[in-house]
Amino acid sequence: MENKLVSIITPSYNSEKFITNSIDSVIKQTFTSWELLIIDGGSNDNTINIVKSYLNNHQNIKLISNLHDQGPAHARSIGLKKGIGDYFAFIDPDDTWLEDKLSKQHNFMKNNSYYFSNTSYKRLSKDGQISKSKIPIHSSNTYTQYLGRRGIANSTVMIHKKCIVEDIFNSISSYHGEDTLWWLIIMREGYNLSLIHISEPTRPY
Repeated sequence: MENKLVSIITPSYNSEKFITNSIDSVIKQTFTSWELLIIDGGSNDNTINIVKSYLNNHQNIKLISNLHDQGPAHARSIGLKKGIGDYFAFIDPDDTWLEDKLSKQHNFMKNNSYYFSNTSYKRLSKDGQISKSKIPIHSSNTYTQYLGRRGIANSTVMIHKKCIVEDIFNSISSYHGEDTLWWLIIMREGYNLSLIHISEPTRPY
């Protein structure tokens, strides 16, 4: 079966401390049909130089300048518009993925005709130690269920391009919580959330 392209979106602003680990975890994926869109909101540290150091050797990594940055959701919305993949995944600049994360999640969705999925995840300490226990999350979510829930981590989500509707772009504001609103919009369209039981380490904020 053909592997469809996955567009990976990373919002970035002054992310020099962790972004190398994040990018490297994408490059090391066993699934190779991907593009990484790094949407930078005018970083004034070394973030842009770090990202540029990858561009010559990795044609599927792209740096997009977002000087009118309105926060991570705004950056992700630009990635949704610029990405050309059949699927979209998200990874924050201070998070990392296990090497088979994309492969397992992509196959899980494609083989079961799922359009919206997330994974379990674990905390990654500042000294690189992965916690032994997973963060408790629900095994499935519908629109009605998620109205009273929270806890879908951005870096665990993969969606099919069919889930990208105009209401997602209309929901961008200066308030926090757009990600929760996005997931509700997608579920409202009838795409229930399916959980694949793999673990992804994530660095706490």
